Amino acid sequence: MSNKMITVKMPLDDVHEVRGMLLLERCMAERDYENVADLHNGSAVGAARDVLYAEIEKFSRIIGFLNEALGLSGDRTMTASITEKLRAAGVLEQEEER
Repeated sequence: MSNKMITVKMPLDDVHEVRGMLLLERCMAERDYENVADLHNGSAVGAARDVLYAEIEKFSRIIGFLNEALGLSGDRTMTASITEKLRAAGVLEQEEER
């Protein structure tokens, strides 16, 4: 992977949608990370944790860049429309919203 910085032009609504998808993926990876101990093999638990941790870090880094470009401060905020879509799909329970 290259660390070369590039400029991407896309509609603002699409940027918000991508950010929402990344937030969802990070939340799901965090949940998987918490539940990885359910695996029965110690080597599998360690490998799964390493992969999930790397995914969480990658999502967090990209979300941070998007937040900076959008002038947002909290990386855990989701727009109401995305929150409603997730709740309707059964992915997000009301008490899990961040």
